Amino acid sequence: MTWSPRPALAALALAASALGTGGCQPSRKSVELDWTFAGQTCAAAGVATIQVDIAGEILTPNRFACQDAQGHVTTGANLGSYLTGVYNITVQGFDTSGNEIFGSSQNFTVSTAHNVFSIDVAAVQATTGSVSLLWSFAGQTCAQANISVVHVTLDNQAVLGENNSADLPCHAGTGAGSDGTSISPLDPGNHRIDVKGYRNGQLAYDLENVTAAVVAGADTQLVENLPAITSTSASAQINWSFTGLSCAEAAVDLVRVAVDGAQVPGDFPCTAGGADAGVVTNLTAGAHSFTVQGIRNTSAGGFLVYSSTQATSATFATGFTTQVLVDAASASPGVGGAKLLWSGGVCSSATATANIAYTIHSPSNQPTTGTSTCGGAAPNAGIEFCSPGAAGCPAGSPGLTAGAWSIDVTATSGAGTSTASGVFFAVPNGTESTTTITLH
Repeated sequence: MTWSPRPALAALALAASALGTGGCQPSRKSVELDWTFAGQTCAAAGVATIQVDIAGEILTPNRFACQDAQGHVTTGANLGSYLTGVYNITVQGFDTSGNEIFGSSQNFTVSTAHNVFSIDVAAVQATTGSVSLLWSFAGQTCAQANISVVHVTLDNQAVLGENNSADLPCHAGTGAGSDGTSISPLDPGNHRIDVKGYRNGQLAYDLENVTAAVVAGADTQLVENLPAITSTSASAQINWSFTGLSCAEAAVDLVRVAVDGAQVPGDFPCTAGGADAGVVTNLTAGAHSFTVQGIRNTSAGGFLVYSSTQATSATFATGFTTQVLVDAASASPGVGGAKLLWSGGVCSSATATANIAYTIHSPSNQPTTGTSTCGGAAPNAGIEFCSPGAAGCPAGSPGLTAGAWSIDVTATSGAGTSTASGVFFAVPNGTESTTTITLH
């Protein structure tokens, strides 16, 4: 058996009665462990690291490499010495990505001077799967088609790469079908995948509604050839907002688009690649009209919070992408809430309380004045305009009209005056935002 280096055991807690006070200390007996993984060596089973834990004991170290510094496969370890008794041991095997792929526990009894035990560790039942998505572009590689960036959505949610960017590198390969990406972990079942290839920032290839059948513990490979967006069609990049608010400010998760009154299949993620926008392809030349709906994901499902009240039109030319700006109005209830927190200036005083006079301006620039306090030993953290229907909101609270608001603040105390002017805050439809007002 090839042994890994003998680990040094950390100090073990021993009962005082067992140690005695001047008599002979209990003898400790050596323990060695052999391991296999579903009847195989760790190398054959794809295990890179073995972790050993004994209940009630501390092993230092407790993780062992499958191969030692000389490249030899380890088949066990010397675990140190133990008092006579029954112990429970757990052995786990991890792959090179740190995923647990084997794991078992069993009891062993220390009785003789030298104890050698064996454990065959069972495979861990995988609960998720993965997808390897390979792409080409009208039969060409990334390099041949001059595609540098690819956008992928999974179940209408953007797949993000490095730096949480939706701009996935195309990864130029050596032949058609050798470029792509991998997506994991994924729940078993059918998933929808959409793929878009961009050339110099313009959408050039598009493939929608590919089904990936994911199986637990397995990788599903898809080889997809994206068709070109030909010069006989046009595209629209729809840049959306919601009563002037961004996706984040309006708390919108998904966007539903209609072209000329017909809904585009599938919902768009509200934000993808850092932009609140989505691309609609395969449009004919000429004029088209667009409407959008903003959907918020809740525990009860999708909730419509914004909807276009009139269509936005634009004229399109074949072979080109046209920018379209669409702002959707609030759906029912049309009101929300906002919590404004005081920070900085005289509000930072721990001893003196400051009096605050403020004016908030609605999206239509209607002013409303009020007073508050800040600072002091028990500071007032801010003011709240409760969103009607929210938990803890008093009955009859009117809330605020959904949209873009602003506030002017003057705080006065014995230490002086601090102000904030024209500070923007968002009021999302049907929910509440939090904004910190910094005074100077």
